[in-house]
Parts: sequence; structure tokens; C-alpha cells
Amino acid sequence: MRSTLVIISFFFTHCLFANAIDSLKTDNDVLQFLNRIEKRFTSNKYQLIQILPTNSFRQKLNCDSIAIKWDINNWEKADFNGDHKTDLIVTVFWSDFEVFVAIDMGNNTYQLLQLSNDHFGNCELGKPIKFNSEQLLLFYRKRQEYDSPSALIEDIKLKSRIDTLIYKFGGFIEKNNSTASYEIATIEYYRSS
Repeated sequence: MRSTLVIISFFFTHCLFANAIDSLKTDNDVLQFLNRIEKRFTSNKYQLIQILPTNSFRQKLNCDSIAIKWDINNWEKADFNGDHKTDLIVTVFWSDFEVFVAIDMGNNTYQLLQLSNDHFGNCELGKPIKFNSEQLLLFYRKRQEYDSPSALIEDIKLKSRIDTLIYKFGGFIEKNNSTASYEIATIEYYRSS
């Protein structure tokens, strides 16, 4: 009898806190979910988004074999903001590969963050990881950069970078393990036209 009550309370609790992301099982489910929360994805102004199967996605967006080394999937679930609600990271094809994260804000509303910001690089990948019970996001990007500010166009090189990101203040920022200790005496603020 006691085990039956435990099982019933588990299912009741799970149903009480479940969100739309929890029910996503297929690439098509994820695609429909994204189309529902972001109107740009269904607008006639833009190309429709696609979610490629993981194997196909890994072949087309290899990124120096990072997609395979990190076991990147086309979409994954995680709790990025620590509110015990499931969030979603997904790589879509939308005239180029782009990484988005949907954060559950409660009341069936979602914040959609676009992590990809390099329209010419075509090599950005995100992988949720847990470290010391903290949900983090490894973000790999390969982009064209100058060696120096005064460099010529022929001095552009492809450079890869891996950032460890954490969700704070309504977005993803670089994880910083060392905190600064400041003693601020005053803050002065001036304004003019």
C-alpha cells in the first residue's frame, strides 16, 4: 500500500510540474514547438526552419569533429536556469545552422535565445553539461577573425573557441570561477543632453 502511494505521488508531482518541453519526443515535435513559440519561424518573410536528423546534422556540421567528439544531438533537454523546469537546446537549419535555447519562464511561456551570432562562420555548436551539480553549456564556435586590428583582409584566419556558459541575468554569460572583491566608496553619475 505504501509503495502504491509513493508511485501515485511521484506521477502526480511529475504531471504537476511537467511542461511542453517534457512531452517532446521527436524532431517533428520539436519543430512544431519552435514554430508555436517563435512567429519568425512561420512568417512568409523568412525561410522555414528545419531540424535535420542527428546523424545528418553531424555530417553536415562536423566542426573539426567536435559534433562527434562531444556527442552533439540536434536537440537536447536540460534545466539551464535551475528552476526545475525543462529547457531545450536545438540546432536548426534556417538558411544556415543556428543554435537556439528555449527557457521555460512558467505559465506556458518561453524565452527563446539565439546563441548563434556569426552569419558567415557556419560552425557553432552547443552541448549541455553538468559540472559540480551546475548546469552549464559548452559552446564551440569557429569564425573568421583578424590577427590584429590593423590587419588586412588577407590576414583573416579561421579561429576556433570553446566557451563554458551559464544562464544568468536572462541570458547566457561566460562562467567565471573567480569573483572580484571591490570596495566601492562612491558612485558618481552625470548626465547631459
